[in-house]
Amino acid sequence: LAYAVDTLGDESYELHFFSLGDGTQHLERIDRVYYGGAWSADSTVFLYVSHDDAFRPCRVWAHKLGTAVSDDTLILDEADPQFHLTTRSTRDHLIVSAASRITSQDWVVDLRDPLRTPIEVTARHKGLIYSGTPVSIDGKELLLVVTNDGAKDFRLMRAERTGSHLSKWEELVAECPGRRLHTATMIGDRVVVECRRDGVPRLLVFPWADPAAITEIGPNVPHGTLRLSRYGPLGEAKLSIEVESYLDPSRVDVLDLVTSQRDTIWRSEER
Repeated sequence: LAYAVDTLGDESYELHFFSLGDGTQHLERIDRVYYGGAWSADSTVFLYVSHDDAFRPCRVWAHKLGTAVSDDTLILDEADPQFHLTTRSTRDHLIVSAASRITSQDWVVDLRDPLRTPIEVTARHKGLIYSGTPVSIDGKELLLVVTNDGAKDFRLMRAERTGSHLSKWEELVAECPGRRLHTATMIGDRVVVECRRDGVPRLLVFPWADPAAITEIGPNVPHGTLRLSRYGPLGEAKLSIEVESYLDPSRVDVLDLVTSQRDTIWRSEER
């Protein structure tokens, strides 16, 4: 278990490691750690983000459990003070994003080989914003990319996972004015896109083989929000969705993508 502690309230954390198997607290401590991180596939290496003196998250490091912190490997170093780093993860990959107010750039770290040089989704271009997610389709290593390239409200593209130029990206879902796309992922053979329309968060779901067959999923409560949940039985044909509202208790729903049945598996106490 990796956990971070902030005792001063300045959001500069100290990273600790604890063995759940035998209850052992590991000796190494890592200072000046920021939000975000992920374990390697074999749980021997932990990737973490550190910040500079201006509290700008700007470096990604790899720490091998049981070794000196001074031996940690620098994975990415963002030198431009206009950009800050954030991370998100899938089962096999860590996605590192560098972003300013008007530009972004992503890299993909393979958690099965975390010390290998990260793959750049595409080069940085002023004004280009995108979010890439690695997926495997029929044995091919691809990327789902949500981008503002040629689309004020963003569109969804597919790309090769080899740092391809954006000119080679292929459109999956065109821009729809008033519907802002955010991120995309794969669950089973379906693409799931988190978006916002008419001020309300929604999910777009469609089979990989038929991007035109889009189903839109809303929070189905007044003034509600929703997002993909990490809890519940995510599977080949099921979505786990967190729903929140100022008027109703928070809950987690599971949606069967085959039958369209939607069941609540958890609900918070009444407010």
